[in-house]
Amino acid sequence: MSELPASYGKVKIRRAEDGSAPIYELEQPMDALASLKTLLEDDELEEIVFNGPSRGLQLYHRRYGLCRTNMRIEAGDVPQVLSWLYDMMGYAAPEFPVVEGRLPDGSRVSVATAPVAVDGPYFSIRKFPRNPFTLRDLVKFGMMSPDVAALLSLYVDGLGVRPANILIAGGTGSGKTTLLSSLAQLIPKQSRIIIIEDTPEISLEHPNMIRLTVTPIHFERQVDMEVLLRASLRMRPDRLIVGEVRGREAETLLAAMNTGHLGSMGTIHANTSQEAVKRLTNPPMNVPPQMLAALDLIITTAKINTGSTTKRVILEISETAGFDEKGPRLNQLYKYNISEDRIIPTGIPSSFRERFIKETGINREKYNEILHEKASKFVDEEEMNDAS
Repeated sequence: MSELPASYGKVKIRRAEDGSAPIYELEQPMDALASLKTLLEDDELEEIVFNGPSRGLQLYHRRYGLCRTNMRIEAGDVPQVLSWLYDMMGYAAPEFPVVEGRLPDGSRVSVATAPVAVDGPYFSIRKFPRNPFTLRDLVKFGMMSPDVAALLSLYVDGLGVRPANILIAGGTGSGKTTLLSSLAQLIPKQSRIIIIEDTPEISLEHPNMIRLTVTPIHFERQVDMEVLLRASLRMRPDRLIVGEVRGREAETLLAAMNTGHLGSMGTIHANTSQEAVKRLTNPPMNVPPQMLAALDLIITTAKINTGSTTKRVILEISETAGFDEKGPRLNQLYKYNISEDRIIPTGIPSSFRERFIKETGINREKYNEILHEKASKFVDEEEMNDAS
Protein backbone atom coordinates (compact mmCIF):
# COMPACT_ATOMS: atom_id res chain seq x y z
CA MET A 1 0.00 0.00 0.00
CA SER A 2 1.32 3.42 -1.00
CA GLU A 3 1.70 5.89 1.88
CA LEU A 4 1.53 9.67 1.94
CA PRO A 5 3.31 12.02 1.64
CA ALA A 6 4.79 11.04 -1.71
CA SER A 7 6.76 12.75 -4.44
CA TYR A 8 8.01 12.08 -7.95
CA GLY A 9 9.36 14.40 -10.65
CA LYS A 10 7.85 17.86 -10.20
CA VAL A 11 5.04 16.52 -8.04
CA LYS A 12 4.40 16.31 -4.31
CA ILE A 13 1.31 14.65 -2.85
CA ARG A 14 0.37 15.18 0.77
CA ARG A 15 -2.50 14.50 3.09
CA ALA A 16 -5.00 17.29 3.70
CA GLU A 17 -5.11 18.51 7.29
CA ASP A 18 -8.90 18.29 7.33
CA GLY A 19 -8.82 14.65 6.24
CA SER A 20 -10.34 15.36 2.81
CA ALA A 21 -8.88 14.36 -0.56
CA PRO A 22 -5.05 14.37 -0.84
CA ILE A 23 -3.44 17.49 -2.29
CA TYR A 24 -1.43 17.16 -5.52
CA GLU A 25 1.09 20.00 -5.83
CA LEU A 26 3.46 21.13 -8.56
CA GLU A 27 6.71 22.42 -7.05
CA GLN A 28 6.71 25.63 -9.07
CA PRO A 29 3.63 27.71 -9.91
CA MET A 30 2.80 27.92 -13.62
CA ASP A 31 0.24 29.70 -15.72
CA ALA A 32 -2.99 27.88 -16.50
CA LEU A 33 -2.03 26.41 -19.87
CA ALA A 34 1.46 25.39 -18.74
CA SER A 35 -0.04 23.69 -15.68
CA LEU A 36 -2.48 21.74 -17.83
CA LYS A 37 0.27 20.62 -20.22
CA THR A 38 2.37 19.49 -17.26
CA LEU A 39 -0.51 17.43 -15.90
CA LEU A 40 -0.95 15.78 -19.28
CA GLU A 41 2.65 14.59 -19.08
CA ASP A 42 2.03 12.78 -15.78
CA ASP A 43 1.33 9.13 -16.61
CA GLU A 44 0.16 8.53 -13.03
CA LEU A 45 -3.00 10.55 -13.65
CA GLU A 46 -6.22 9.01 -14.90
CA GLU A 47 -8.35 12.10 -15.28
CA ILE A 48 -8.11 15.89 -15.09
CA VAL A 49 -11.35 17.67 -14.20
CA PHE A 50 -12.14 21.39 -14.41
CA ASN A 51 -15.44 22.24 -12.72
CA GLY A 52 -15.24 25.99 -13.21
CA PRO A 53 -12.92 28.83 -12.11
CA SER A 54 -14.31 28.95 -8.58
CA ARG A 55 -13.50 25.28 -7.92
CA GLY A 56 -10.01 24.82 -9.34
CA LEU A 57 -8.68 21.60 -10.86
CA GLN A 58 -9.28 18.12 -9.52
CA LEU A 59 -7.41 14.97 -10.48
CA TYR A 60 -7.89 11.24 -10.32
CA HIS A 61 -4.55 9.62 -9.50
CA ARG A 62 -3.85 5.97 -10.29
CA ARG A 63 -2.60 5.31 -6.73
CA TYR A 64 -4.28 7.94 -4.58
CA GLY A 65 -7.69 8.38 -6.16
CA LEU A 66 -9.36 11.80 -6.12
CA CYS A 67 -6.89 14.63 -5.39
CA ARG A 68 -7.22 18.38 -5.03
CA THR A 69 -4.49 20.55 -6.54
CA ASN A 70 -2.71 23.86 -6.01
CA MET A 71 -3.52 24.79 -9.63
CA ARG A 72 -6.35 26.97 -10.85
CA ILE A 73 -7.66 28.18 -14.17
CA GLU A 74 -9.01 31.68 -13.62
CA ALA A 75 -12.02 32.92 -15.56
CA GLY A 76 -9.84 35.09 -17.80
CA ASP A 77 -7.68 32.12 -18.79
CA VAL A 78 -10.54 29.77 -19.68
CA PRO A 79 -10.95 30.94 -23.33
CA GLN A 80 -7.23 30.35 -24.00
CA VAL A 81 -7.34 26.86 -22.47
CA LEU A 82 -10.50 25.88 -24.36
CA SER A 83 -9.10 27.25 -27.61
CA TRP A 84 -5.98 25.10 -27.10
CA LEU A 85 -8.08 22.00 -26.38
CA TYR A 86 -10.22 22.56 -29.49
CA ASP A 87 -7.10 23.04 -31.59
CA MET A 88 -5.51 19.86 -30.21
CA MET A 89 -8.72 17.94 -31.00
CA GLY A 90 -8.63 19.27 -34.55
CA TYR A 91 -11.74 21.46 -34.29
CA ALA A 92 -12.35 25.10 -34.99
CA ALA A 93 -14.12 26.79 -32.06
CA PRO A 94 -17.47 24.93 -32.28
CA GLU A 95 -20.87 26.54 -31.84
CA PHE A 96 -22.31 23.38 -30.30
CA PRO A 97 -22.16 23.59 -26.46
CA VAL A 98 -21.03 19.98 -25.90
CA VAL A 99 -17.85 18.81 -27.63
CA GLU A 100 -16.05 15.48 -27.39
CA GLY A 101 -12.78 14.46 -28.96
CA ARG A 102 -9.25 13.19 -28.52
CA LEU A 103 -5.88 14.81 -27.95
CA PRO A 104 -2.89 13.63 -30.01
CA ASP A 105 -1.76 11.38 -27.13
CA GLY A 106 -5.12 9.57 -27.15
CA SER A 107 -6.59 11.33 -24.09
CA ARG A 108 -10.38 11.64 -24.22
CA VAL A 109 -11.78 15.15 -23.83
CA SER A 110 -15.30 16.33 -23.01
CA VAL A 111 -16.15 20.05 -22.94
CA ALA A 112 -19.41 21.73 -21.95
CA THR A 113 -20.06 25.46 -22.33
CA ALA A 114 -23.07 27.77 -22.08
CA PRO A 115 -25.98 27.39 -22.22
CA VAL A 116 -25.76 23.77 -20.99
CA ALA A 117 -22.98 24.50 -18.47
CA VAL A 118 -24.84 26.45 -15.81
CA ASP A 119 -21.85 27.57 -13.69
CA GLY A 120 -19.41 28.28 -16.50
CA PRO A 121 -17.34 26.12 -18.87
CA TYR A 122 -16.46 22.60 -17.78
CA PHE A 123 -14.04 20.04 -19.17
CA SER A 124 -12.62 16.66 -18.30
CA ILE A 125 -9.64 14.89 -19.81
CA ARG A 126 -9.48 11.11 -19.43
CA LYS A 127 -5.87 9.98 -19.78
CA PHE A 128 -4.60 6.56 -20.75
CA PRO A 129 -1.16 5.05 -20.10
CA ARG A 130 1.39 5.74 -22.81
CA ASN A 131 2.41 2.10 -22.66
CA PRO A 132 -0.65 -0.16 -22.34
CA PHE A 133 -0.66 -2.48 -19.36
CA THR A 134 -0.03 -6.15 -19.96
CA LEU A 135 -1.61 -9.04 -18.07
CA ARG A 136 1.65 -9.34 -16.16
CA ASP A 137 1.24 -5.71 -15.05
CA LEU A 138 -2.31 -6.41 -13.90
CA VAL A 139 -1.12 -9.39 -11.88
CA LYS A 140 1.52 -7.17 -10.29
CA PHE A 141 -1.13 -4.55 -9.46
CA GLY A 142 -3.25 -7.20 -7.76
CA MET A 143 -6.09 -7.15 -10.28
CA MET A 144 -5.86 -10.91 -10.77
CA SER A 145 -3.83 -13.94 -9.77
CA PRO A 146 -1.25 -15.68 -11.99
CA ASP A 147 -3.67 -18.60 -12.37
CA VAL A 148 -6.43 -16.33 -13.66
CA ALA A 149 -4.01 -14.55 -16.00
CA ALA A 150 -2.94 -17.94 -17.37
CA LEU A 151 -6.54 -18.99 -17.93
CA LEU A 152 -7.48 -15.77 -19.74
CA SER A 153 -4.29 -15.90 -21.79
CA LEU A 154 -5.12 -19.43 -22.93
CA TYR A 155 -8.73 -18.64 -23.74
CA VAL A 156 -7.96 -15.46 -25.70
CA ASP A 157 -5.32 -17.26 -27.78
CA GLY A 158 -7.47 -20.38 -28.08
CA LEU A 159 -4.46 -22.41 -29.25
CA GLY A 160 -5.26 -20.99 -32.68
CA VAL A 161 -8.46 -23.07 -32.76
CA ARG A 162 -11.09 -22.01 -30.21
CA PRO A 163 -10.69 -18.52 -28.74
CA ALA A 164 -13.36 -17.54 -26.22
CA ASN A 165 -16.04 -14.91 -26.70
CA ILE A 166 -15.61 -12.60 -23.70
CA LEU A 167 -17.66 -9.77 -22.21
CA ILE A 168 -16.10 -7.57 -19.51
CA ALA A 169 -18.58 -5.96 -17.11
CA GLY A 170 -18.00 -3.31 -14.47
CA GLY A 171 -18.75 0.20 -13.30
CA THR A 172 -17.16 3.46 -14.40
CA GLY A 173 -13.40 3.49 -13.79
CA SER A 174 -13.37 -0.18 -12.75
CA GLY A 175 -10.67 -1.20 -15.23
CA LYS A 176 -12.86 -2.70 -17.98
CA THR A 177 -11.03 -1.03 -20.86
CA THR A 178 -7.61 -1.61 -19.26
CA LEU A 179 -8.35 -5.33 -19.00
CA LEU A 180 -9.77 -5.44 -22.52
CA SER A 181 -6.65 -3.76 -23.93
CA SER A 182 -4.43 -6.23 -22.05
CA LEU A 183 -6.36 -9.22 -23.37
CA ALA A 184 -6.35 -7.84 -26.92
CA GLN A 185 -2.55 -7.81 -26.87
CA LEU A 186 -2.70 -11.61 -26.75
CA ILE A 187 -4.52 -11.94 -30.07
CA PRO A 188 -2.21 -13.65 -32.63
CA LYS A 189 -0.54 -11.29 -35.08
CA GLN A 190 -2.02 -13.07 -38.10
CA SER A 191 -5.58 -12.32 -36.97
CA ARG A 192 -7.46 -9.41 -38.52
CA ILE A 193 -8.92 -7.23 -35.77
CA ILE A 194 -11.65 -4.62 -36.08
CA ILE A 195 -12.12 -2.36 -33.04
CA ILE A 196 -15.32 -0.35 -32.71
CA GLU A 197 -15.69 2.28 -29.99
CA ASP A 198 -17.92 5.13 -28.98
CA THR A 199 -14.81 7.03 -27.90
CA PRO A 200 -11.35 5.61 -28.76
CA GLU A 201 -9.87 4.21 -25.57
CA ILE A 202 -8.48 0.76 -26.35
CA SER A 203 -4.70 0.89 -26.51
CA LEU A 204 -3.31 -1.73 -28.88
CA GLU A 205 -0.47 -2.12 -31.33
CA HIS A 206 -1.23 -4.81 -33.91
CA PRO A 207 -0.08 -5.23 -37.54
CA ASN A 208 -3.54 -6.15 -38.86
CA MET A 209 -5.98 -3.83 -37.13
CA ILE A 210 -8.73 -1.38 -38.11
CA ARG A 211 -10.16 1.13 -35.61
CA LEU A 212 -13.60 2.65 -36.11
CA THR A 213 -15.36 5.22 -33.94
CA VAL A 214 -18.74 6.92 -34.00
CA THR A 215 -19.01 10.51 -35.15
CA PRO A 216 -18.84 13.14 -32.37
CA ILE A 217 -22.19 14.31 -31.03
CA HIS A 218 -21.82 17.77 -32.56
CA PHE A 219 -21.56 16.36 -36.10
CA GLU A 220 -24.68 16.93 -38.19
CA ARG A 221 -24.81 13.36 -39.58
CA GLN A 222 -24.35 10.63 -36.99
CA VAL A 223 -22.73 7.26 -37.58
CA ASP A 224 -23.47 5.07 -34.56
CA MET A 225 -21.95 1.82 -33.29
CA GLU A 226 -24.68 -0.31 -34.83
CA VAL A 227 -23.85 1.04 -38.30
CA LEU A 228 -20.11 0.54 -37.75
CA LEU A 229 -20.53 -2.99 -36.41
CA ARG A 230 -22.69 -4.07 -39.34
CA ALA A 231 -20.18 -2.55 -41.76
CA SER A 232 -17.30 -4.32 -40.02
CA LEU A 233 -18.89 -7.73 -40.62
CA ARG A 234 -18.34 -7.18 -44.35
CA MET A 235 -14.61 -6.57 -43.76
CA ARG A 236 -13.84 -10.23 -42.99
CA PRO A 237 -12.63 -9.75 -39.40
CA ASP A 238 -11.12 -12.63 -37.42
CA ARG A 239 -11.74 -10.79 -34.15
CA LEU A 240 -14.31 -8.14 -33.27
CA ILE A 241 -13.75 -5.85 -30.30
CA VAL A 242 -16.50 -3.47 -29.20
CA GLY A 243 -15.42 -0.82 -26.69
CA GLU A 244 -18.79 -0.70 -24.93
CA VAL A 245 -22.18 -2.10 -25.85
CA ARG A 246 -25.13 0.10 -24.93
CA GLY A 247 -27.87 -0.43 -27.49
CA ARG A 248 -28.82 -2.28 -30.64
CA GLU A 249 -25.20 -3.12 -31.43
CA ALA A 250 -25.31 -5.70 -28.61
CA GLU A 251 -27.54 -8.00 -30.65
CA THR A 252 -25.33 -7.56 -33.72
CA LEU A 253 -22.25 -8.49 -31.68
CA LEU A 254 -23.95 -11.58 -30.23
CA ALA A 255 -25.17 -12.52 -33.71
CA ALA A 256 -21.56 -12.33 -34.93
CA MET A 257 -20.47 -14.61 -32.09
CA ASN A 258 -23.23 -17.06 -33.02
CA THR A 259 -22.19 -17.12 -36.67
CA GLY A 260 -18.55 -18.02 -36.11
CA HIS A 261 -16.70 -14.83 -35.15
CA LEU A 262 -14.92 -16.56 -32.29
CA GLY A 263 -12.69 -14.56 -29.97
CA SER A 264 -14.94 -11.50 -30.06
CA MET A 265 -14.77 -9.23 -27.01
CA GLY A 266 -16.53 -6.21 -25.59
CA THR A 267 -17.40 -4.30 -22.42
CA ILE A 268 -20.66 -3.40 -20.71
CA HIS A 269 -21.65 -1.31 -17.70
CA ALA A 270 -22.86 -3.78 -15.06
CA ASN A 271 -21.79 -4.63 -11.52
CA THR A 272 -22.26 -8.42 -11.73
CA SER A 273 -22.48 -11.04 -14.45
CA GLN A 274 -26.18 -11.50 -13.64
CA GLU A 275 -26.73 -7.77 -14.08
CA ALA A 276 -24.87 -7.90 -17.41
CA VAL A 277 -27.19 -10.66 -18.64
CA LYS A 278 -30.22 -8.68 -17.49
CA ARG A 279 -29.04 -5.57 -19.32
CA LEU A 280 -28.33 -7.54 -22.49
CA THR A 281 -31.75 -9.18 -22.61
CA ASN A 282 -33.82 -6.08 -21.80
CA PRO A 283 -34.36 -2.72 -23.54
CA PRO A 284 -32.61 -1.01 -25.18
CA MET A 285 -30.36 -3.98 -26.12
CA ASN A 286 -33.06 -6.66 -26.37
CA VAL A 287 -30.73 -9.55 -27.18
CA PRO A 288 -32.76 -12.80 -27.48
CA PRO A 289 -31.71 -14.94 -24.47
CA GLN A 290 -30.85 -17.93 -26.68
CA MET A 291 -28.15 -15.88 -28.39
CA LEU A 292 -26.20 -15.63 -25.12
CA ALA A 293 -25.19 -19.27 -25.56
CA ALA A 294 -22.37 -17.99 -27.77
CA LEU A 295 -20.99 -15.82 -24.95
CA ASP A 296 -18.37 -17.98 -23.23
CA LEU A 297 -17.13 -15.82 -20.33
CA ILE A 298 -18.33 -12.75 -18.43
CA ILE A 299 -15.58 -11.07 -16.39
CA THR A 300 -16.66 -8.50 -13.81
CA THR A 301 -14.25 -5.81 -12.60
CA ALA A 302 -14.52 -3.29 -9.76
CA LYS A 303 -12.60 -0.44 -8.13
CA ILE A 304 -12.17 -0.91 -4.39
CA ASN A 305 -10.71 1.29 -1.67
CA THR A 306 -7.79 -0.03 0.37
CA GLY A 307 -7.16 2.67 2.94
CA SER A 308 -5.27 5.53 1.30
CA THR A 309 -5.27 3.95 -2.17
CA THR A 310 -7.63 2.41 -4.68
CA LYS A 311 -7.16 -0.71 -6.77
CA ARG A 312 -8.97 -2.53 -9.54
CA VAL A 313 -9.83 -6.19 -9.11
CA ILE A 314 -11.65 -8.91 -10.98
CA LEU A 315 -14.72 -9.60 -8.84
CA GLU A 316 -15.89 -12.69 -10.65
CA ILE A 317 -15.55 -14.80 -13.76
CA SER A 318 -18.70 -16.56 -14.92
CA GLU A 319 -19.69 -18.62 -17.92
CA THR A 320 -22.97 -19.22 -19.69
CA ALA A 321 -24.17 -22.77 -18.99
CA GLY A 322 -27.54 -23.42 -20.57
CA PHE A 323 -30.97 -22.08 -19.75
CA ASP A 324 -33.70 -22.52 -17.18
CA GLU A 325 -37.16 -21.00 -16.68
CA LYS A 326 -35.54 -17.68 -15.64
CA GLY A 327 -33.36 -17.42 -18.73
CA PRO A 328 -29.60 -17.92 -19.28
CA ARG A 329 -27.92 -19.85 -16.44
CA LEU A 330 -24.49 -18.78 -15.23
CA ASN A 331 -21.70 -20.74 -13.55
CA GLN A 332 -19.50 -18.61 -11.31
CA LEU A 333 -16.00 -20.02 -11.80
CA TYR A 334 -13.95 -17.47 -9.81
CA LYS A 335 -14.92 -15.02 -7.07
CA TYR A 336 -13.01 -12.25 -5.30
CA ASN A 337 -12.47 -12.95 -1.58
CA ILE A 338 -12.35 -9.62 0.22
CA SER A 339 -10.81 -10.98 3.44
CA GLU A 340 -7.95 -12.62 1.52
CA ASP A 341 -7.78 -9.80 -1.07
CA ARG A 342 -7.55 -12.22 -3.96
CA ILE A 343 -9.69 -13.99 -6.51
CA ILE A 344 -10.17 -17.71 -5.90
CA PRO A 345 -11.82 -20.57 -7.82
CA THR A 346 -15.29 -21.57 -6.64
CA GLY A 347 -14.81 -25.23 -7.51
CA ILE A 348 -17.80 -25.26 -9.87
CA PRO A 349 -16.97 -27.44 -12.91
CA SER A 350 -16.49 -25.41 -16.08
CA SER A 351 -18.56 -26.42 -19.09
CA PHE A 352 -16.52 -24.15 -21.36
CA ARG A 353 -13.31 -25.88 -20.27
CA GLU A 354 -14.74 -29.19 -21.47
CA ARG A 355 -15.78 -27.65 -24.80
CA PHE A 356 -12.37 -26.02 -25.14
CA ILE A 357 -10.54 -29.31 -24.54
CA LYS A 358 -12.76 -31.12 -27.02
CA GLU A 359 -12.59 -28.49 -29.76
CA THR A 360 -8.82 -27.95 -29.51
CA GLY A 361 -8.10 -31.69 -29.50
CA ILE A 362 -6.03 -31.74 -26.30
CA ASN A 363 -6.57 -33.89 -23.23
CA ARG A 364 -7.05 -32.79 -19.63
CA GLU A 365 -3.40 -33.43 -18.74
CA LYS A 366 -2.14 -31.29 -21.61
CA TYR A 367 -4.63 -28.54 -20.70
CA ASN A 368 -3.36 -28.43 -17.11
CA GLU A 369 0.24 -28.51 -18.30
CA ILE A 370 -0.30 -25.49 -20.55
CA LEU A 371 -2.02 -23.56 -17.75
CA HIS A 372 0.77 -24.36 -15.29
CA GLU A 373 3.42 -23.21 -17.76
CA LYS A 374 1.56 -19.98 -18.50
CA ALA A 375 0.92 -19.26 -14.80
CA SER A 376 4.63 -19.57 -14.01
CA LYS A 377 5.33 -16.73 -16.44
CA PHE A 378 3.04 -14.42 -14.49
CA VAL A 379 4.67 -15.08 -11.12
CA ASP A 380 7.12 -12.35 -10.12
CA GLU A 381 10.68 -13.62 -9.66
CA GLU A 382 10.93 -11.92 -6.25
CA GLU A 383 7.80 -13.76 -5.09
CA MET A 384 9.30 -17.04 -6.24
CA ASN A 385 12.47 -16.33 -4.28
CA ASP A 386 10.46 -15.43 -1.17
CA ALA A 387 8.46 -18.62 -1.45
CA SER A 388 11.60 -20.73 -1.67
